[in-house]
Amino acid sequence: MTHLLRDFLSKTKIFLIAIPLFYQYKLFKNNRRRTDKAILIQLKHNYFKRYLYVLIKFLYLEGYTIYIKPNLTGFYNLRTEQFGSYLFSEKIIRVGRAPKNIEIVVLDESAVSADYFDESKSDDEFSAGYHVPMSQHPIMYKEGWWNATIVGAKRKHSLFMAGNFDEGTYTSIEKDGIFKTLSRLRLHSFLLNKHLLYPINSLQNLHNFYASAIDHKIILINRLKINVPMDELRHWLAKFDFYFALPGVIMPFSHNIIEAMSVGCIPFLQQSYADMFKPPLVNHKQVLTFTDLSDLEIKIEYLMGLDSSKIEFMRNEVNTYYGSFLTPNKVVASLINVNFKNIYLQAEDYSVALLKKTKNL
Repeated sequence: MTHLLRDFLSKTKIFLIAIPLFYQYKLFKNNRRRTDKAILIQLKHNYFKRYLYVLIKFLYLEGYTIYIKPNLTGFYNLRTEQFGSYLFSEKIIRVGRAPKNIEIVVLDESAVSADYFDESKSDDEFSAGYHVPMSQHPIMYKEGWWNATIVGAKRKHSLFMAGNFDEGTYTSIEKDGIFKTLSRLRLHSFLLNKHLLYPINSLQNLHNFYASAIDHKIILINRLKINVPMDELRHWLAKFDFYFALPGVIMPFSHNIIEAMSVGCIPFLQQSYADMFKPPLVNHKQVLTFTDLSDLEIKIEYLMGLDSSKIEFMRNEVNTYYGSFLTPNKVVASLINVNFKNIYLQAEDYSVALLKKTKNL
């Protein structure tokens, strides 16, 4: 099959699928909200997926009306991607042109870059733009759980984590070696072999542990085996002093650390991971860190021995950092302040691929 024929068939597919979806949404489901603040999305390719959804959701929560031009390719790429489709099911997107009498900010390829980890730029050039920070899982914002009220509860002086431990995916970050970060499977295996993990085999076991006098334990919940409902996750995080912030699949950043910080749970993570935040998370302030496996046990022992005054100080710092940099309000304010000239937005696999390219890997 020739290149021209493949291109023709691809465009035909987009045309046939996008047209009915486009007019169905435009005529019957178009968002009717209009405000005096408008964002125009002009991205032909949706490399950003979940991160674009979260960014647009943040803008919407902060009172912006979101427009996309009636372009079939852009509509198709956004509408048929899992997280992009949420923008339509939630009626966040308006298809059409914004009124001429209001100020419009344009998000297009010249304004938004997927080079989130680009090390080829000078420090001044790289830091001049705004790096949209990691967020909670998109479902948290879709369902409104991201800021749900958490009833105060006594916290366990234990190290907790609930997440995915799929063996087929969570070794990639260490195999690539780009970020010099230990994979969550390597860390889990190390703790297991050292007999440092407290066994939890069911959600009822977790309830029983919390109700008991047992404390100063390390609990890693595999959510593939034990279903901790997403709408209950932040409530569980608020029951622990410390969160073991294990890295993601192909990059250190993972949504779980932001969910933990949103309820004042103090992250425990590798120093190289903490350094990637902008501004960096500071050891003994917002986080506790370890450098490598040889340092891990030492730092866990230190963590378990922290007194209540130090924990209270650190929790206040976590709450301050989260409130200053990670809420929708603060993200949107920072975004607007850089005039949309240099916006770095994560695109996960694509961003990592761009980093590999700069490193000639």
